[in-house]
Amino acid sequence: MGEQLTAQYQRAIGGMAEVLRFGAMMMMLREKLSTCGQLRPGRKSKDDNDGISDWLRTYAPSVARSTAYRFLNVAKSVAESFKVPAKITFAELVTTDKAELPPKLALKQAELWEYVSGTSQRSWLDRFTPKGGYRERPNGTHRRTKDELDFDNKEKMALRWHKIAWHQFLDAQQSPVDTWLHLPELQLANFADVLKRLSKEVDEVCRSRKIVPSKLADWHLKVEAEAAE
Repeated sequence: MGEQLTAQYQRAIGGMAEVLRFGAMMMMLREKLSTCGQLRPGRKSKDDNDGISDWLRTYAPSVARSTAYRFLNVAKSVAESFKVPAKITFAELVTTDKAELPPKLALKQAELWEYVSGTSQRSWLDRFTPKGGYRERPNGTHRRTKDELDFDNKEKMALRWHKIAWHQFLDAQQSPVDTWLHLPELQLANFADVLKRLSKEVDEVCRSRKIVPSKLADWHLKVEAEAAE
């Protein structure tokens, strides 16, 4: 399985479907090691808390362990939100060749590829929260590092700015001439940057939910009706 995992690691650079396949293979590897009694949940080694890193180091040495764990967490995140039939596991649905699946499961696999199409690894990692309430680190451990704590603080500040920017947006809608043209430079720059980031996140959510805003949006109908009065 080391050669297979290494080969899939090379393909994983190609897109979300390949990342998902690699992550699913890692899920199967973890299950296999657990069944064989080779997992060590209590181990406190710096770069290996469950035995998988030792296995990768021995059988798939060219696979970067931090990247492998990241792909694993992406697969876990997708598995949490995408329901599969009881007759097959998520990892089996992802890794089984389409030609070997019954017609209904082949359609389900195609639905999964469409589900993750256009999404990013980061968007799935942001949704993933393992048991215990902490995001899992790349090497599989849960202890928070200084960099992670700093990131959390910056994230809280970004959310605060998001709230401020939203209120600014509402104010600008009420009086665009007075508000947009006279915002202080720093305030306008922060506002514009937050809107750009928010737009990207909303686009990813729309793609994951298969929503085409231009075909579904109806806000302009109310505006046109008010203008006609």
